[in-house]
Amino acid sequence: MDVENGNRRRRGAAFVTNNACNECKKKRAKCDGHNPCARCAAHGNVTCRYEIPVRASKESLKAEIDNLQAYRQSSQHILDSLASNKQREYILGGLQDGTSVEDISQGLEKREHLLDSSTVPFPGSEPNLNQQIGNDIAVEDSIQNSRMWTEVTTDTILIEHLISLYFCWEYPIFASLTRRHFLRDFHSGRRRYCSSLLLNAILAVGYQFSSDSVRSNGCIVAANCFSKEAERLLELEQELPSLTTIQALSIMSVFEASRGRSEQSAFYCGQAIRMVVELGLHMDVDIAHLPSDEREVRRATAWGAFALDHTWSLILRSIPHLSPKGFRAAKPSVLESEETFDWIPYTGEKDSYNTTLQQQGNRSSVYMALCNLFEVVHNSLYILHVPGKVLGSYALIDIYADYLAWHNSLPSAVRQGQNSTPPVFFIHIYYNFAILLLFCPFVRLRMLNSEIVPLEVCIQAAQTITSLFASYIELYSLRRTPCFMPILAMASNIMHAVHAEILGTPNLQFRPSLSILQEMAYSHGFARRGIKYLYILEQRTSLATGLQNESTTKESPYQHVRCSLNFLESGIEDLPPDQADPFCTSICAPFPSQVLPVVSHNIELQKLGFELINT
Repeated sequence: MDVENGNRRRRGAAFVTNNACNECKKKRAKCDGHNPCARCAAHGNVTCRYEIPVRASKESLKAEIDNLQAYRQSSQHILDSLASNKQREYILGGLQDGTSVEDISQGLEKREHLLDSSTVPFPGSEPNLNQQIGNDIAVEDSIQNSRMWTEVTTDTILIEHLISLYFCWEYPIFASLTRRHFLRDFHSGRRRYCSSLLLNAILAVGYQFSSDSVRSNGCIVAANCFSKEAERLLELEQELPSLTTIQALSIMSVFEASRGRSEQSAFYCGQAIRMVVELGLHMDVDIAHLPSDEREVRRATAWGAFALDHTWSLILRSIPHLSPKGFRAAKPSVLESEETFDWIPYTGEKDSYNTTLQQQGNRSSVYMALCNLFEVVHNSLYILHVPGKVLGSYALIDIYADYLAWHNSLPSAVRQGQNSTPPVFFIHIYYNFAILLLFCPFVRLRMLNSEIVPLEVCIQAAQTITSLFASYIELYSLRRTPCFMPILAMASNIMHAVHAEILGTPNLQFRPSLSILQEMAYSHGFARRGIKYLYILEQRTSLATGLQNESTTKESPYQHVRCSLNFLESGIEDLPPDQADPFCTSICAPFPSQVLPVVSHNIELQKLGFELINT
């Protein structure tokens, strides 16, 4: 019994150490902790080596990682400032005095904040270079800063003027950047949230809104100069995706749409959304450890590309690049400073300020409303354009209900009459544009299970768009409008033409539509293209003068003319003269760019919940 008890005790925990020697660890054997231990002594080893284990909790490891990331960001901040020759003496002095990297970085942020609050151009205030720099040395530094960002011009006043125009008339529509972070890095010389590529893209858009005095006052630069410079820089940077590259691609897409180069615009848009996926911005995963500024910019970048991609998908009637569950990025946070920021219609002309139009910008509310609207568009596109799926009237009504629910949920700051800034006008025009494109393929049909008449909904949407443009003209004129406005205006103009054609009456909307586009042509080349398109449409239909011969009035108004909302690439298409029944081609004429599967018989239409008008 004593022997058995001894054996048990020898196998017990009292004779085994938690920290075994290295040889016992290799053999996965128990060790008594002596030097040498019993096992090693039995094998002839004289000494044993023990290593003290270092154990760290998850909390301590996470804290260490956070400290290293903060140190890295502080170091990068200092290196960026040194590279831009900004605050060089302050940085070198701090390093020579033994000041920590963190303290130097915090001091730089305080200095940048003071600079940001005193020099950032804002819509409604005329840039005053003397107030910003104060002395000749600062003027020289400012010129060097301009050369650092763009090779097109060293005119600092012009650069800040064009930046102000962009943030006044275009931002935050399709905004893939945050104004606060961009301007802070622009003035401090940091390249984290500002780059030469991004700045040149912004300047190209801003030049679209410049006045005659800028364009004719001996200025040798133009919008295309900044655009060409951005294209040159893009060739150097597109192999390495970054936040500023995605932001620049989105703005370049907006610029090309304004100029009427739709294919190039859609290409840049596609590049931007693909880079979003490459950087993982669309999933919003593993970013909790990032600084709040980084999270905010990442989300704004993703949502800007997302919104632009869905706008082109809506116009071209195609599936977006991302699936319904493929975009999980959280919406950018609402900043109180952006919400209460006063907006004034800035033009840069001394005698053009109208303080009666000064109002709270509500930029955050506008941006959130746009994000919510693009979510509705996202869901509708996957219902409308799934290959092989025939759309029924019930699905159409459900999509329409989602749009109405979005409109009813708008906050008071974004409703008509409460806010009259250009982005708010854009929201309501875009909403009616989406409704128009939803129902326009069905203008020749009525729904059996609803009192909703697609033609009437389209006419109402087109009239609302026209009235909103009229209100915009009274406030600001159409010399400066967001870049996608001419495309939205063209959609309503074509709907007016189709309505007039159906009624067989002169299209009285042509002349006002032409005047709208003529005024927008000052800033947007697409408007000039739209004027040409309307002129061709007018000549083909003879609606402007009401000249219709007897043979034409006896035929179906759709037999020889089809008006396409795909006016971006194709114009008016002629049906074959021997085609007796245009209804057999598509139930969606006169919009061939938005066709559904061929349905030739009324019985098949009735199964989908539709019937032809006047049958």
